[in-house]
Amino acid sequence: MSIKQIRVIGICGLLVVSQVSAAVSLQDPQVTARQGTSEPQEYSVQEFESPMVLELPLPDLRGYAPGYGKTFTRGIRRFVCADSSIDELTVSRGKTSGRGENVQTSIGIEGFVYVRPSYDRLVDLELSLVKEDRTIATATVHDIDAGEEYRTKFKTRLKLPLEELEAGFEGEPQPKLKIVLSVADND
Repeated sequence: MSIKQIRVIGICGLLVVSQVSAAVSLQDPQVTARQGTSEPQEYSVQEFESPMVLELPLPDLRGYAPGYGKTFTRGIRRFVCADSSIDELTVSRGKTSGRGENVQTSIGIEGFVYVRPSYDRLVDLELSLVKEDRTIATATVHDIDAGEEYRTKFKTRLKLPLEELEAGFEGEPQPKLKIVLSVADND
C-alpha cells in the first residue's frame, strides 16, 4: 500500500511543494507466534492450541519518557489460542527509582484479552524480556477471567535494574517480549 505525502520546503521566503510516494507497512514489525518449539509461521489469522508463544520485537525503550512506548494491534491479534487472543498490547517505559547500585526501573505492559464467540476462558500470561537465550525480567498474570465476545483488560510490570534495561538495548540483537498464553475453559 502506498500513500501520497506532501513535502513543503521554504527557501528564502519562496514556497515549493512537491509530491513524494512512500510505502507504509500497517502491520506491527515481525510479531511471530509458534506452538511450543516449532518454527514461527507468518500469514493472516493463525490458530494455536494452548499454550501459544508470542515473540514481539521491542522498540528501544531508553528513548521513551516514563509512561510512553509502543502499542501492538494488528500484528498481535491475528494469533488465536483456543478462541482467545491478545487484542491490543501496550509496552511502555516505567519510572526509575533508587540510588547508586540499586537503581530500578520497569516496563509497563497492558492490554486486552479477547475471546471469540464460544465460551468463557481463564487465561494466564507469562511475560519475559529476553535477549538471545538470556531472560532479563519476568512477570506473570494469572487467571484472567475472559468472557466470550468481551475484551478483558490486564496490566503488569516487568521490574528490573536500570543497568539491565540499558544493557539489553546495547548492540544486536534487540530484546524481545516473549508471551506464553495459556488458556483453559472457565465453565
